[in-house]
Amino acid sequence: MREEYMVGFEDEMETLIGYLTKENEELDVISIYGMGGIGKTTLARAIFRHPRIEYNFPVRLWIYVSSGYRVKDIFLSMLRDLRWITVDMYDKTDLEIAQTLCARLEKEKFLIVLDDVWTTKAWDNLKVAFPKTNKMSKILITSRSSDVATYANPNRCHKLRLLHINDSWILLQFSVFGYQCFPQELEDIAEYIVRQCKGLPFMIKLVGAVLRKTTSVGEMKVIKSLWTKVAEKIKTFHYKAMDTISLSYHALPWNLKPCFLYLGTFPEDFEIPVERLILLWIAEGFIQQKTRISLEETAKECLEDLIDRNLVMIDKVSANDAFKLLRVLDVRAIIFTRFPFYLTQLVHLRYIALSSDFKVLPEAISKLWNIQTIIVFTSSRILEIKADILKMIYLRHLETNASIILRKQGESGNGGNIQVLANLSPESCTGYLFEKANNLKKLGIRGRLTILLDDKSGSSPFDNLGKLHQLENLKLLNDVHIYPDEAKLPCLPPPHKFPPKLISLTLSYTLLKWEQMYVLGMLEHLRVLKLKNTAFVGERWEAVDGGFRQLEVLHIQYTNLVVWEASSHHFPKLQHLKLWNCEKLEALPFGLAEISGLQVIDLYRTTKSAAASARKIQNEIESLGRRLKLSIFPIDE
Repeated sequence: MREEYMVGFEDEMETLIGYLTKENEELDVISIYGMGGIGKTTLARAIFRHPRIEYNFPVRLWIYVSSGYRVKDIFLSMLRDLRWITVDMYDKTDLEIAQTLCARLEKEKFLIVLDDVWTTKAWDNLKVAFPKTNKMSKILITSRSSDVATYANPNRCHKLRLLHINDSWILLQFSVFGYQCFPQELEDIAEYIVRQCKGLPFMIKLVGAVLRKTTSVGEMKVIKSLWTKVAEKIKTFHYKAMDTISLSYHALPWNLKPCFLYLGTFPEDFEIPVERLILLWIAEGFIQQKTRISLEETAKECLEDLIDRNLVMIDKVSANDAFKLLRVLDVRAIIFTRFPFYLTQLVHLRYIALSSDFKVLPEAISKLWNIQTIIVFTSSRILEIKADILKMIYLRHLETNASIILRKQGESGNGGNIQVLANLSPESCTGYLFEKANNLKKLGIRGRLTILLDDKSGSSPFDNLGKLHQLENLKLLNDVHIYPDEAKLPCLPPPHKFPPKLISLTLSYTLLKWEQMYVLGMLEHLRVLKLKNTAFVGERWEAVDGGFRQLEVLHIQYTNLVVWEASSHHFPKLQHLKLWNCEKLEALPFGLAEISGLQVIDLYRTTKSAAASARKIQNEIESLGRRLKLSIFPIDE
């Protein structure tokens, strides 16, 4: 089994160890943050195992948080690791357990690593268990979010950089050949591959795993040809890690594919005893009997093969072979030409993300009775779902880029757990569906929006959205390419017909007149408005008094707008203004400079005069002692 190898972060490690070993006036919190796959967990683990850290902290705990954390489970796990657990703890509340932990930790010198913290709320929920007055101890957080890092402690935030080219070379070399150097014949193509990986350690390791499998073919000419194919795959910037995962998946032997996909049964970063995983694989029938080798031994070989390919990253943490899954990859980048029916055998699966060419999600998907999340990216404009989603009792998130046609909406179903539906066809927006799925928080509708707004019978399907009292995010995408004659919407429904708690609204290809903006201005809770792809058309927009009292973010993209008249009182709380491809706009309203909270103006491919007016607004704001971040591209415009 190939050992984990850290390269390029030695200086960061020394800096962070210095923070951790320095005594503070109270409990010190230090954060490592950066994009996914950049090496935060690898660096934190190297620090956690460093001799100086082991010497300084008699009590050390590693806690995986992730997005699906449960506070009580984390607290109980900490008590178990510290051998402080008692039977009565399982019946106590989160707060009672936290108080017990806090009292015990007060007397210890500890280091606790909270790996993969997603939100500030997660930190708030967990920090109650840590004694603030314990000045000898430390908390080390890893997170993708800079908000989490600054929230936990703005003075101890460490942003992890991408690898330099030399360090990337060393990491790829180790991933493929271990401690041996690249053969001279492969150096040029290896350098090209390294540069295309853009300094992202996770991507380098995945590419390295693919390249390593080619070195066994023997003949250098063949190896170089295979490496060239890999290099061609990653020559574009957009390839990144997901296409590398697809490449790795398609390179798997047939017997490993169901074993890999089965890992979606477990939550991200869940601790799995290897014996349990092996037994589950065997029970599901994934492991085939080999001559003179037990099923268990064959399963271990499969696991080690997945580890060796960097599709699963694990860490042995105890003498009883307990492993921690640090990252389980979804299969979103694997293009399926037909629905993979063997997935429906994975009855414990909770999350599935697919990329496909198929137009139908079969009724068999309902066999995944534990499923919580289904994500499908398809080349088709329509995805017909034959399963009754209202009977999938744990389903929370259904998302696709296509227009969803629901063939079944059974009377016995209950969609109360569904939080996200995107993108639903207008024909599927029935009153019955929204009565059942009344806890929806995010809804996307894609298709012929004229159907959605058709009120010839006295009411329209849009009226059904009024039943969604929890809906916060609504996206309306008009399929003008399919129905060009019906592209232009005559008007918007009156404000009272919109969901009452709507915070974010996105419109695309609706071709509305600017006079209709007053309707959106009357949505009292609206904070984010995104107008994309000629959502509104017309050369002149005069803002109307009394609207957009809460609007903080305004994005306008692709419009023929020439004149925009507005002042500060039309958008009193605006913070972020984005204007993209507004290539006829003469100027931004100078009155925007009087908005006290305006922080960002982002211009992309606007006119020179619009860019000049934005600079005047920036100068005015800065003359008043405030700051404005102004972004203009191209720069000479």
